[in-house]
Amino acid sequence: TPEIAVTPGSIDLGRVQVGTSKSQPITVANNGNAALQIDSIALTGTNASDFTQTNNCTTVAAGASCAVEVAYTAGTAGVSTAALVIRSSDTQNAEVSVPVTVEAFEEPTGGAELELLLGLEGSTLIAATGGSLPLNGTIATLLDLASGTFEADTQVDPTYGNFTIKVLWSKMHAAANVEFEQAGLTTGSLVDGKLTANSPLYVKVPKVAIKLFGLPVRIGGGDQCRTSTPVDIQLTSPEGSNFSPATGGNVTGVYDLPPLENCGLLTSLLNKFMSGPGNTISLNLTPQ
Repeated sequence: TPEIAVTPGSIDLGRVQVGTSKSQPITVANNGNAALQIDSIALTGTNASDFTQTNNCTTVAAGASCAVEVAYTAGTAGVSTAALVIRSSDTQNAEVSVPVTVEAFEEPTGGAELELLLGLEGSTLIAATGGSLPLNGTIATLLDLASGTFEADTQVDPTYGNFTIKVLWSKMHAAANVEFEQAGLTTGSLVDGKLTANSPLYVKVPKVAIKLFGLPVRIGGGDQCRTSTPVDIQLTSPEGSNFSPATGGNVTGVYDLPPLENCGLLTSLLNKFMSGPGNTISLNLTPQ
């Protein structure tokens, strides 16, 4: 029997300047042990007419492959989506649909700037204890269209997390209120769909409590309890993804958490489960 395999499973052509073109090849392979008959290959969907496809696929021998190329020429600014639909004699998978997306943008004029308000949602993992903190907030961005650089005002909402503290031979469960104070503007760049950003933030811990005999007992924190220096959070678009001002995207990073100070008598204990390297962060940014 024939067995169709199409790679990649989706196509994101990223950002394409108006008046220019971009294309991507797709491989249609036959992993079965009988000839695969390609019945039709077509583009369908909302903006199917914005794309074209060419192929050399007719009959694909067992273990062989053929090629399809999807092309796009940017006419007007905006996001275009479609699907490349491949129908074949593989009875188990007779129709394969490959999503296709692209964003066209116009040539920026000198000095043109774009104001963006992005909502952020995600989480950060504190490596010292394996505790996770949910993150929400906003990023008000001023993007220079000519250079692709930007400055942003980042506001992260107060959050709350549970942690496990190891004390001698036992473990204690703690809960911490965490706040973020901007130490400077977020700066970065957006070039060819890849976002990079650097955000300096103080991490504040107004309250940490443990449970003893079922009752919460405060062990540290306070109005002045925060990292001794700003946390330098470097964020980038994951490999293979594209960030668009129109639709947003994901960013990830790894950062060091400086020691806490002014947190009371148990500051050193708090630092054992809050500070240190290898902390990870993952955010989804969406236009508001």
